[in-house]
Amino acid sequence: MRLSRVFPFVFVFILAAAPLAARTYQARYAEAAELAAKNDPKAESLLRDLLVERPTDANVKFRLGLLLVVEAFARPADAARNATVVEARRLLQEAKLAGFEHPLLDGALAQSRDDGSLVEHGSYSSNDTANAWIKSAEAEFAAGKFDDALADYQAALKIEPENFSATLWLGDTYFAKGRLPEALDWYHRASVLQPDTETPWRYSGDALVRLGRKDEAMEAYLAAAIAEPYHPLTLRTLSQFAHERGLKAGFRAGPLPTGNIRLDHGGVTMELAQGADAADTVYATARAAWVGQHRDEAIHDGVYRQTLAEEASALRAVLAAFVPEEKSDSRATASTKYDAALRDLARIDHDGLLEAHIFFTRANPDLAKDYPAYRAAHRVQLRTYLRHYFLGES
Repeated sequence: MRLSRVFPFVFVFILAAAPLAARTYQARYAEAAELAAKNDPKAESLLRDLLVERPTDANVKFRLGLLLVVEAFARPADAARNATVVEARRLLQEAKLAGFEHPLLDGALAQSRDDGSLVEHGSYSSNDTANAWIKSAEAEFAAGKFDDALADYQAALKIEPENFSATLWLGDTYFAKGRLPEALDWYHRASVLQPDTETPWRYSGDALVRLGRKDEAMEAYLAAAIAEPYHPLTLRTLSQFAHERGLKAGFRAGPLPTGNIRLDHGGVTMELAQGADAADTVYATARAAWVGQHRDEAIHDGVYRQTLAEEASALRAVLAAFVPEEKSDSRATASTKYDAALRDLARIDHDGLLEAHIFFTRANPDLAKDYPAYRAAHRVQLRTYLRHYFLGES
């Protein structure tokens, strides 16, 4: 049974490593991250060693906690799995208390309980009879009784023809039987039912790889990443497949300005880290100005949320201040520690892909809420960004 059947929350593992001072520590961390991307069991021991060395590293706690949750979903329920989940929750909660933020953190916590149990799907249909057929098919699939599972999924679809789970898993059963053309047909039907769910796209990619149709597989994996960029498998799968094809996949954007804003008593206050330079100040000032001018978009029911429009406006303000246009006059511009990264960002913005860059490299829980609306209108830009700035294609 595929891992995604029992790992339903939809976020992705796209964080860059936190700054690490020691070169050897950073190299070991990079190795652990690479092994984790390949689902190599050695990743866990490496992350544990790093945590012993730096027990307060929230990034390592998050990665190890996530890894343990993923592993727990693939194991049978017993006391050992419960202990693993309890440890994972502790690590994730400690990372959160330390101020670590990413959509995946809350998603992983939501799928686990304090007693060590996991949140499993209990129903696949509001129709009791269809649901019973699907549950029966799942049990038969797990037991390797694929012909019986096919019959039961078909029975569920006779009752509820547009049931996504039955459609997808009927394809998966054909995949397990090695009947790949039939699998692709049902994966396609599932993608039509739920185009913004990554699973049918990723499963299609797997089938296409087995059929030797690697260009089509790449398109399927790209579609999966666009459907759900914050799912733990989409960019990981795309990256691994790209590496196998000789592409050096990975986000190559350098660090960009940072700075937060805080709203209190009707005013907007900037918060800059110690050592902030001019670009950080411009970035935070632009965020504050945008919120002041667009309060109706930034504040709902008295609660402020950072939006894509605010972030894009702030980054463009930094570009305007520090990266002159090629055809502008030769006025000198101030220098910043972000010069190289800002030149890259200017090229991205020139290509009309700044918003896509934000979603893939600067996502946080607030910004991620704007992704569905952006995806609905900008799939071409998202695909172009992934091809040029993640896969490195010309």
